[in-house]
Order: sequence, then structure tokens, then C-alpha cells
Amino acid sequence: MNIVVRADSFLIDRIFQPFGHWFQRLTGKTNFWWGIICWFFMWASFTWDILLSKPDLSGGAIAVWAIFSFFFFSMPTLLLAPLEKKVLSGVEETPPKINPLLIALFPARIFTLGLFLFSIFDAPGIGLNMGMLFLLCAYYFLSCTPLPRCTSKVREWLRKLKPKPLPAPAVENVK
Repeated sequence: MNIVVRADSFLIDRIFQPFGHWFQRLTGKTNFWWGIICWFFMWASFTWDILLSKPDLSGGAIAVWAIFSFFFFSMPTLLLAPLEKKVLSGVEETPPKINPLLIALFPARIFTLGLFLFSIFDAPGIGLNMGMLFLLCAYYFLSCTPLPRCTSKVREWLRKLKPKPLPAPAVENVK
């Protein structure tokens, strides 16, 4: 088996999938939630790197970059909502279907993994490195297959903390 495929399988099967399942059991949030969070931090890291590496940018150029990049980087998050519903409905079937993004995002994961490894040794700014790391994490979290929906441990703990209603006092007939 190719070393790249083995590394990709290791990252999904041993790191991201177990963490995503643990977090979903704990909070009820799926791996798609983590993918969106990583996508946002990737946008913030790239924006931070651009703003710090070019201190002579005017206020208008910074505003245009921030608005354009935010819409550009937020588009995948808007497209993920219907896909998440489709994946979750496939997981609840018997036998469960795998996440279609596992195969579809394979080239993107491998390309981003290579860029990340290259950026560690060659990139001048930490914002680019962090952005590549968050992009890589987003791709891996989106490639994981979530668990079927269930009650989270946090919700169960909160339900136990909720006080039980007191019985209504007996009403006597007063004449």
C-alpha cells in the first residue's frame, strides 16, 4: 500500500474519527461542526498572515480583502448543511453508509497535507502554517463518518441537574 494512502488512513482512523466520535458522544456536535470551526480559523489565520506581512496596505484594501475572503471562505460552510443532512441520514440506515466526502476529498487532503509539510519548512509566516493546519483539519473532519444521532452526555448531565417538579399541594374544600 502506498505510504500516502497509509498516512491518510492513519490520520482518519486513528486521530480524527475517534476524536470526532468522542466529541459527538460528549456534546452531540458532529464532525461537520468541527470542519466549519477549522474552516473559520483557517480564514482567520490567512487573513492575519496577509495583514501582518503587508503593513503598507490601505484601509480600503484591507476591507476589500476581509469581505472578499470571508465570503469566499464561508461558501463551503453554507454548502455543508444539506450535505450533513444527507450523510446523517445515511449513517442511520442499516448498514450505515460511509461519508461520501471520504473519497471525494482524498485529493484535497493529500494536496493540503503536502502543502502543510512544505510550509512547515519553507513558509516565512506562522499565519500561513496555522492556516494550512486548520485547512487540513477541516478536510479530515469533513471526511469522517459521524455517529447516528443520540443524546449527548452533556445533555444527560443537564437533564439530571434539572430540579424535579414538586407535587401540587392538596386543595381542601372550604365552605
